[in-house]
Amino acid sequence: MVGGRWTDAFAKPKHPRPAGGDDGSNGGDAGGGGGIGHAGDRLSALPDDLLHAIMSRLKALQMVRTCMLSTRWRHLWRAVPCLDVDEEETGAYNNFDNFTSNLLHCHDIAVLEDFRLHAARTSDRWVRRAVGQGEAWPCRLKSLHLFSLSNLNLTDIGSHISSRCFALEDVQLRNCSFVLTSNAKIVSASLKKLAVVDGYYMVHDDEIFALIIEAPALVSLCLDGELEHIVDMTEPHTVLSLVDASIQLPRVERRVNHQLGILGALSNVTTLRLSHFAVMVYSSSS
Repeated sequence: MVGGRWTDAFAKPKHPRPAGGDDGSNGGDAGGGGGIGHAGDRLSALPDDLLHAIMSRLKALQMVRTCMLSTRWRHLWRAVPCLDVDEEETGAYNNFDNFTSNLLHCHDIAVLEDFRLHAARTSDRWVRRAVGQGEAWPCRLKSLHLFSLSNLNLTDIGSHISSRCFALEDVQLRNCSFVLTSNAKIVSASLKKLAVVDGYYMVHDDEIFALIIEAPALVSLCLDGELEHIVDMTEPHTVLSLVDASIQLPRVERRVNHQLGILGALSNVTTLRLSHFAVMVYSSSS
């Protein structure tokens, strides 16, 4: 029962809310706001920044439910810097779709630093909203974790990261199906961790598209999938700071030149994990 139940939560506040509560007090409503008593007053008296840090540890639906505690809490969730949206919380397809759309529409995305989305469905519009695509304000997102999404356009994701996410440090794309319409290029001076794992890649007319990485601050890289689609070795890659890498292929790969190209791009790493590589030992002097 997500849709109608949270109409009040998703309604825009009519007036600015004082930091201590609607009337300038501690905010613990004993009356018509669904007050929670003296213990609640103590919690409500905490500053917004601390309450936001506490709420960031909750899943999105639990976080929005805090609006029922009192009028002090009604709109706090709108400025929480972390959104962890999980389809398992809401169940039915339409409930989740409506809830997530309303959540991202009503949240102050300009303060978002951490976005996690677990959903077995197409969700490009939600990702665009999370990174503030088309907005004038700078994106503050530091962490982007996407799980189990379908038909995710990896080319567009790379473009969003490159053009909007100048503070982004951690990207995880796990168990997603990707649509590739051209090479996916990630250009980021801030990115430190990148994982694209358990992915399924869809292309038109058997075309070959792959990932190109220009991330000079990247220290950790984890990739798996078909060799052609996880990295394009005909293009230059900038991963000068990389120290930890894991490359997993779905089956034994016999094309030695392709494998040597990958290993050459990973020449700076100190920890390297390879799976299904036919070439397991490589010496630059040979």
